Order: sequence, then structure tokens, then C-alpha cells
Amino acid sequence: MSYGATLAQMNALIHAVRPDGTLVVGVEVFHLAYGAVGLGRWAMPLITRIAAARAAKRASQCANGVCERRV
Repeated sequence: MSYGATLAQMNALIHAVRPDGTLVVGVEVFHLAYGAVGLGRWAMPLITRIAAARAAKRASQCANGVCERRV
């Protein structure tokens, strides 16, 4: 089954498939997963802060719109 994402894209960022078959990418996966088990209210502020901090760190590693991926 094809979800419109390559293996490399799926390995680089978390992906999930909803029951209707649509693809969810990134932090939204955690929103849905923690919400489904009743932990969304407590876990989401922390996850959102962590995602923002990581995005800021990645942005600081970019020069002139070109980013180097570090693993």
C-alpha cells in the first residue's frame, strides 16, 4: 500500500496511518496517540515544547536556507 511518502521520509520523521487510511506526520502523531489513551491533556504541552526546541535547534544549524542533516 502506498501512503505518498518514501521510506527515507518515513525514517526521518514519525508517521502514522489513521483508520481511514490517511497519513499523519510529525508532532500530530503524538497528539493523536496520547489523546487516544487519555494522556493528551498532560503530555501535549511537553511534547509541543520539545518539538519547538528541536525545530529551533535545526533552524540554527542552517545557513542561507541550506541545512545539514546530522544524525
